[in-house]
Amino acid sequence: MKEFKKKHNENGPSQLKRKELELASVCRIDDIRDATTDMRYFFQLLVRELKKIFQCKTGALFYKDEITKKIEISVISSQKKVDTKALEKVAWQSMLKKKMIKNPGVRGLGHSICLPVVFHNRSNGSIILGDRKKGFTGEDISLLELLESQIDSALEHKIVIRRLEQRNNELTVLYRIDRIRDTIGNFEIMLNQILTEILKVVPARTGFIMVYNERKKRLELKAVNRLKVNRSFLKIIAQEAIDQAELVKTDKYITLPLLLKNRVIGVFGVIDSPKGKFDIYDERLLRAIGSQADTAIFEDLSRQKIKDIFKRYVAEDVVEKMLKEDKDFLKGSKENLSVLFCDMRGFTSMSEKIGDPEKLVIIINEYLGTMASAVLNNKGTLDKFVGDEVMAIFGAPMPNRDHARIAVQTAIDMQKAMKSLNKKWAKEKKPTNSVGIGINSGDMIVGNIGCEIMTDYTVMGDKVNLASRLCGAAAPGQILVTEYTFKKSNKYFRFKKLSPIKVKGKSRPVDIYEVCY
Repeated sequence: MKEFKKKHNENGPSQLKRKELELASVCRIDDIRDATTDMRYFFQLLVRELKKIFQCKTGALFYKDEITKKIEISVISSQKKVDTKALEKVAWQSMLKKKMIKNPGVRGLGHSICLPVVFHNRSNGSIILGDRKKGFTGEDISLLELLESQIDSALEHKIVIRRLEQRNNELTVLYRIDRIRDTIGNFEIMLNQILTEILKVVPARTGFIMVYNERKKRLELKAVNRLKVNRSFLKIIAQEAIDQAELVKTDKYITLPLLLKNRVIGVFGVIDSPKGKFDIYDERLLRAIGSQADTAIFEDLSRQKIKDIFKRYVAEDVVEKMLKEDKDFLKGSKENLSVLFCDMRGFTSMSEKIGDPEKLVIIINEYLGTMASAVLNNKGTLDKFVGDEVMAIFGAPMPNRDHARIAVQTAIDMQKAMKSLNKKWAKEKKPTNSVGIGINSGDMIVGNIGCEIMTDYTVMGDKVNLASRLCGAAAPGQILVTEYTFKKSNKYFRFKKLSPIKVKGKSRPVDIYEVCY
């Protein structure tokens, strides 16, 4: 009985002290888990705490990403230089075997222990503690195993939270990119806003977006978050991503080629992570952003190209309709269309009467503006001005089966507008004039035609030439149309059949009709 009491008195306080140590250590691990959402900082705090609990001068923690199966985070804390590769090798051994390694023999580590971090039978990390004055006792190992189970659950909690944050970040930035694309019309402003969103979720000291210029066959810097930046370095790492046709990730930078239908349209890049290096989560986020932004950029490049080209030819609301269509409007194709030519009669005589070149330009500009308005108001396409001649297309770029009727209506509006303009000029004591108009309908080649120096959206073909000949044959105030145009629009307007005329390029006389308006 005395021996039992003696043993109880000796062991009781020590057991109680050990339990208190265990409880305090578990609480500290819990506190660390709740202190931060950042994985690397969590590991740093954890290693620091374990060193304190076990009175070690060296501590390390290695975390293996469950998808890449590579060491993603390594935290080493030591008062002296240690062999990092040797520590990582021991950590891998412990993870693979899922067993504790005692005194693994790493030079300078002295009394040491390596314990795998295992949860759900998966070993995703290893803890190394060493450089201790005395060896690890059974009680030390029991405490470390207890804490390891706590670390397991804390790490799993962090991973779940991180996945949710990752997915939330992806969805948030993709939603914002969609909003930016839909609300910002200026292309470069849009790219700078996209870059701002990227840097919110993939922090970096430098971020940039390059866009490939097809005409110049080179990448051009369109967005960057710093004024002073080594542009040569940007081009080098951007070209690396293009050459590999794949995301390139180093500790210093990540570059992602933007590809659409195997065609390079640009490159995203981030340089110098404030965390010290970019991790797998930065890579995933940039991939997710790239998959959305390449479409946004391509769509906006197409939109911008359509706007730049067609804003000269068609009304603004027609351009907006074109932007909603999944069609290459610039590609040459054979289409059934109507073409109109309008020419001022007696222009040479009028020029001689006015005399002053500046006054003549003002009058011609007013005339061309009036005729152009009639075309655009009827949703026609203003092809070009050749001196005082106006050429317009109907049925392209936006298809319209009613193109012949619209062309005739436009011609009538042009004649009426010319009469109003003459009244105005008469009051201003300016010379008056009149116009002749010719229209033809049928199959024509339409598209963006030209070379690298200059291109025009226009129509070509025999039907176009015939419309021009009719315009030349029209008397002042007259609208002449071919039989094809007549058949397509005679239920809307009154026509008068005229005697066939002989035109250049035609072996037989051409049937023509005059529009009665």
